[in-house]
Amino acid sequence: MTSVSQTSPCCAHGTLRAKRTITGSTLYDAIQCLKRVDLDAFGEPARRDAVNPFLQMLWERGTAYEREVIAKLGRQERLVDLSSLPADEKERETAKAMLERAPLIYSGGIQADGLLGEPDILRLERQNYYVLGDIKSGAGEAPSGKLKKQYAVQVGLYVDVLERTGRSAGRYGFIWTSMARRSRTTFRTRVGKTPPRRGGTCTKKRATSHLTSSEAEA
Repeated sequence: MTSVSQTSPCCAHGTLRAKRTITGSTLYDAIQCLKRVDLDAFGEPARRDAVNPFLQMLWERGTAYEREVIAKLGRQERLVDLSSLPADEKERETAKAMLERAPLIYSGGIQADGLLGEPDILRLERQNYYVLGDIKSGAGEAPSGKLKKQYAVQVGLYVDVLERTGRSAGRYGFIWTSMARRSRTTFRTRVGKTPPRRGGTCTKKRATSHLTSSEAEA
């Protein structure tokens, strides 16, 4: 789950300078405001606004819902909980849990090619391959009925990282929302450069996602 950091008020325009590591939170925040990402990476921490009570309430509600979902899943299947580990240990312990074919991994860490992901859930799908998902305390769909863009880019990055590690069951993930619904999202296009056609050049393609199915959870 992404906690939206509070910096200066969001603006419509901003310069996003390069970072060594791109995370799901980076993309989530970039959808909201590029200036926020810029300030989080290069601004003065001392000038950061204090967290207001409303934002604190949203964080606490999100954390409480996440724990509720994880407790429910832990009663159904064996769950490896890595939430208490420091960031530098999560990647190693996640890889270990995958080798042991843990059915569920909570708050794991995956990294590849300068991309860093910390999905809420990694679920064993088949053989030694996993599918991942995030837990959101709010609605997962925009008024159009499609998955919210900020959720799509976040899960899309996780899907891309998992695929690069060789542990992906496929180019899809899921969002578990406050309505106790698990929505599967398929990413049909890889982010980045695609192999050139004969006589052509590499071109960048945008990642697209759509809701392929939604199922109510008991």
